[in-house]
Amino acid sequence: MYTNIASLLAKLDPLTLYIQEKNPACILLTETWLSPVVPDSLIGLNDYIFYRTDRSSRGGGVCILLNRTLFKQFSVTSCSKNYGNIELIRVTCVSSCQSFSLVCIYRPPGSSVVEDELLFEDIKLFCSHYSNLLIFGDFNFPKISWPHLQLLDNDNSAILFADLLLETNLMQLVSFPTRFRFGQTPSLIDLILTNDPNLLCEISQQPPIGISDHCVIETFLQYHIPPTERYERREYTRIDFDGLNSDLAKINWDSLYHTANSIEAWDIFTNILSDLTSQNTTTFHINYIRTKPWISSHFLKQAKIKKMLWNKFKVSGSQYDYDQHRGFSNKLKSDIRSAKYRYELNVTKRGPKAVYKFVRGKMLSKVSVPIMCKNDNTLAANEHQSANLLADFFQSVFTSEPHTNLPPCLSPHKELFLSNIDFTEELVLAELIKISEKSSPGPDGLSPLILKKCASWIAGPLSHIMTLSFQNSVLPPIWLQALITPIYKKGDKTKAENYRPISLTSICSKVMERIIWNQMFRFLNDQSILSANQHGFLPGRSTVTCLLQCLNTWTISLDQNKPVDIIYLDFEKAFDRVPHRRLLRKLDNVGIRGLLLQWIQAFLRGRSFRVRVGSCYSSNREVLSGVPQGSVLGPILFLVYISDLLSLLKSPHAFYADDGRLFNNPLTSSQIIQSDLLTAQNWTSTWLMPLNNKKCVVFRLGKDNPNIPYTLDNHVLQPVNQIKDLGVLLDNNLSFSEHVNLVVKKANTVKYLIQKAFVSPTEELSKTLLVSYIRPILEYASVVWSPSLIGNKELLEKVQRRYLKTVQTLKDKPYDVRLSLLKLPSLEKRRIINDLVCTYNILTHQFGIDLSNIFELSAASHLRGHSMKLHHQKYKTRWRQNFLSNRVFNLWNSLDSDLIESSSTASFKNKLYNHLTDL
Repeated sequence: MYTNIASLLAKLDPLTLYIQEKNPACILLTETWLSPVVPDSLIGLNDYIFYRTDRSSRGGGVCILLNRTLFKQFSVTSCSKNYGNIELIRVTCVSSCQSFSLVCIYRPPGSSVVEDELLFEDIKLFCSHYSNLLIFGDFNFPKISWPHLQLLDNDNSAILFADLLLETNLMQLVSFPTRFRFGQTPSLIDLILTNDPNLLCEISQQPPIGISDHCVIETFLQYHIPPTERYERREYTRIDFDGLNSDLAKINWDSLYHTANSIEAWDIFTNILSDLTSQNTTTFHINYIRTKPWISSHFLKQAKIKKMLWNKFKVSGSQYDYDQHRGFSNKLKSDIRSAKYRYELNVTKRGPKAVYKFVRGKMLSKVSVPIMCKNDNTLAANEHQSANLLADFFQSVFTSEPHTNLPPCLSPHKELFLSNIDFTEELVLAELIKISEKSSPGPDGLSPLILKKCASWIAGPLSHIMTLSFQNSVLPPIWLQALITPIYKKGDKTKAENYRPISLTSICSKVMERIIWNQMFRFLNDQSILSANQHGFLPGRSTVTCLLQCLNTWTISLDQNKPVDIIYLDFEKAFDRVPHRRLLRKLDNVGIRGLLLQWIQAFLRGRSFRVRVGSCYSSNREVLSGVPQGSVLGPILFLVYISDLLSLLKSPHAFYADDGRLFNNPLTSSQIIQSDLLTAQNWTSTWLMPLNNKKCVVFRLGKDNPNIPYTLDNHVLQPVNQIKDLGVLLDNNLSFSEHVNLVVKKANTVKYLIQKAFVSPTEELSKTLLVSYIRPILEYASVVWSPSLIGNKELLEKVQRRYLKTVQTLKDKPYDVRLSLLKLPSLEKRRIINDLVCTYNILTHQFGIDLSNIFELSAASHLRGHSMKLHHQKYKTRWRQNFLSNRVFNLWNSLDSDLIESSSTASFKNKLYNHLTDL
């Protein structure tokens, strides 16, 4: 089917009803009015694959939807183009025995001749490349008389279009009017062009979708497809965990493991667990209706009545028949909306779990991996080839480490060492219980739910396997394998470099790694191996602690009228490039030795991965370098590898894993900065961890900054006026106004999506959506950038104020009443609470790093109140005035001692909320 839908989201319910009634294989739509912020999941037609191009401004937009079941036998490729206000999308479907191309075009009435010429040139190219070409679209040429192609006026674009059809031998197949406006003569502006009219048959005119003035064009595309059922048969399993645990309790693992090594013991364990699980599993099937649950048979009957009314108006053309059709269409749309509302209400009554599942399906849109582009810019033939192209790219970033003598370590050799790890049954049981049931199984296929529910009975045999593996430095082969899911970042979706690999590894391996991690971290922390300037992947440390540490130093310098130059260092594919021999050398140097070092060596070497695209996998690829992503030990191994670089830097610095920044006063220390850059360059060359020079930049602060240039590897660092640092947009005035505008825009986008996704959410659901999806955007790292300007505070508050006004039961009430009824604080109060909680955590050393230098405790003993009164820090500039330590001074000192002496952060937060409510 094809139609000009004039707002897909506004007519989504009537379109859904049409799809349930007709189940078309292909849907082509013009004037979708979608914007890039609207995900496919919001439209919710899950049985269809979306191909779309949107207009950045209001209006326009085209899309093609292909039925997943019907088109799974085809290799599908797509391309899209914009010619000013003209949009085009092409989808080519290829199978072993046939192929065809679908093109959807929207050409608005005001298109220029230049835009038309570009469009027509591409249509000529399509005609020369594709033999089975079908072009659907709204061309807006009402003054062309069909079928004889007579021009009723001297429109230059219409003349060019007529010449195009004659030159390419394209045939126009629509013979009836496609737009009906009351009081106007019906016109034919929606066309079907093809170079093979035998591809289509039975082109018919159907009633519009909703109250559009464009009719629906239906036609049959003639190719063989297997029949599909309205019902999809889904298989479900139910495990009797009581029976499974009872059977596991009867197993004598000691006798089975008597002479087995770690690999044999693992095979015995997995085989027994698999067999017993099968014996205690009941499989059943459910017929799942492949439609929206609120679309009932009643609405299908109503759709037929609507069609009858449309046909009656089409014949008579009378005002009465037109009003009858419009009135019935509006009522049907309203009834469907009410049914959808009742369904959403029923979901909210089923509890939080059902609500979050429903919301995730609406709000989180997964980007499916398309057919990838090869090096010669041709497209891969299928998903299997795409998986191999992605695997080739992911493997290409590995470091090839030379077999020469290793460089000497830069840090002193540690005498104390850690060589042995205990894998007691109690430790294994504690880690099994912590497993998230929502985790995905690794390559071994072991369900996290089974591992958690049967933890008491499998902790013993797993403890034995881990002990054997550690003592012999031999891991089960499946523990060394990873399944990679490519996650789209940004840019061209057909380019492999625009995807990030996310690895799934064995859950049992992660349990063993977690036990090793706990003891490794304690040892490294006690030996001060991990720098206090490293904030990544360590308990209590975060992006917020990193930014606070930096902003504290920067604002003090600016308050003292000292400029600051900040160098941002960007490592290229850092986690994938860590060379194994050099990493093992550094581990030995810091005190990781003996059996532990031997096991880590076995853990790093002999690893492989496969990339999954759809239902296809790439061939196995060897991992040549890097710390295993998706593993527990990977991050801490990386931190050890990079730790000596941090110890060499003379300038103040802060790192979040591989994301580094070093800073200093350019008036007095520019040579130190340049020396640190040379140090970093030499380190990266020696330890084979290259920096991406193009992404290493200098960010300058201070009015009297001398703008001194810095070089890295003979490359002058690019100065920037704005930079996104760990999710916070910084400008060289540190006003954070641009960051506020950015988060407000993001939050408003999510608010818009929520309004489109849900008919009329209840107060409870509205609150859940606000707290889960909007507020986190507005509050991330707010202790770093909390606004001081009234305008910025109003911008942030306005998002929540407008959102709560969309709740039907609250829309006529004042903002403070809405907040009171939903038991929500204002965003400003939330920021105050966040500031005070952060202050409490710093002063009571709840973070995994000492940030107490941010505050200065009062030395006076005669002050009333609590024991952690702050000393007032003098300031000269707004930078220091607006920083956390001065922002919270008065309010913190006014708190009761009962609050300050809370036993935990959670207790302090609860008491604080009540305290601020009473004020």
